[in-house]
Amino acid sequence: MRSPDPCPVCWSMNCTCTPVPGNPSDASYPSNPSEASHPGRVDPDALPVSASPSDTSDALDASDASTGIGDLLDDLEAWYRTFTYTRNDHAYYVLALWTAHTHVIEQVSTTPRLAVASPVPGCGKTTVLEHLEHLTPAPLLGSHATPALLVRVIAAQQTTVLLDETDNLLNAKREGVGDLVATLNSGYRRGASRPTLTKSKDGQWEPEKLPTYAAVALAGIGDHLPAPLLDRCIVIDLDRALPGTIADSDWDDINPEAGHLREHLAEWAELEGLTVARPAPGDLHGRKREIWMPLLHVAAQAGTEHLARAREAVASFEGDRQATAELKPRTQKEQLLTDLETMYRETGEPAGFVKTTEILAFLAVESPDVFGPEARYGELKPKRLANLLAQYGVRPDRDAHRTARGYQWAAIRHALDHYNPNPERNTE
Repeated sequence: MRSPDPCPVCWSMNCTCTPVPGNPSDASYPSNPSEASHPGRVDPDALPVSASPSDTSDALDASDASTGIGDLLDDLEAWYRTFTYTRNDHAYYVLALWTAHTHVIEQVSTTPRLAVASPVPGCGKTTVLEHLEHLTPAPLLGSHATPALLVRVIAAQQTTVLLDETDNLLNAKREGVGDLVATLNSGYRRGASRPTLTKSKDGQWEPEKLPTYAAVALAGIGDHLPAPLLDRCIVIDLDRALPGTIADSDWDDINPEAGHLREHLAEWAELEGLTVARPAPGDLHGRKREIWMPLLHVAAQAGTEHLARAREAVASFEGDRQATAELKPRTQKEQLLTDLETMYRETGEPAGFVKTTEILAFLAVESPDVFGPEARYGELKPKRLANLLAQYGVRPDRDAHRTARGYQWAAIRHALDHYNPNPERNTE
């Protein structure tokens, strides 16, 4: 049976509806989102003129929070809604789940990287990292790092790594960036390590494997992360908040509340942690499964209503990821199988031989901006086509008369089944 929808204001499954923590009195949606805060955020018009973040501490007082993970997730979501401004409304709950998972990463097999991004400066990326610094275990916040530094810090203490200005730190032109990215990539799986030279007591340098497994959050401007690292990330897109829509993060005022939240998270992790079975992955496979299962496990620990909310957030985020991917120009390698799938269907799903010239002619018409004469790299030639298909295990062949070069549809079909799955195609 379908789970009931959460309240559109506070996202609670059992709302009365009472105001979300951090919202003084009005629990309704603003009539015009461009002129009012997101639901759940502090309404500046309802606060005294001299209001500061400390004036909202009654609504966000984490010292009164239960150590039950469900209540803690609600408090964390309200916290992030009050001090940050995200593009996807599910992001506040995802931030809450990610924060909680950092306290139990030894109970999960992977820890997804959190990528906090914005189109321009001044959107609160560093603010998000500062809040994570106050809410996660053993945090290390900075804008400079080397592979050697990271592995030694992680080896000394299970660290939550918070890297700011990664658009500069991970610039491909910087020396040593490849090693740093490789370390960040490997460390998302439990048990990962990196060989490092360490000095022994007698002064000799000896090779030693140091662990790289750690929760990592990255913050930078724009789409700058290398593809292998981005593939391991949950992306939190920020927008610049309108004046008065979020509270200032004045740590002189809010540090005690943040400290209480972290204490309760640590207490939950020590006394309870993840004791329920991992939830079913559903439609998540491969990398998506590795990224989201730790957060779904935390939500499952909080109960069925939280798990339903988490699945809704996953669907929203993956939809955003797919939409973003579709906006990016596709390479010839990526577009090739899509167009061959179209050719395969339009020609009646043949089983015999197809000439190279027929494939090239179809591709030039189907995707001229990728394969035609005006394409970035010029018109696709037989040798380039052979190189692209060879990466999928498809080799050139000759027809029955040995007079024409081309490919067997059976080999192309095999590549389509494995790399371009289509539920409408018969895969038997």
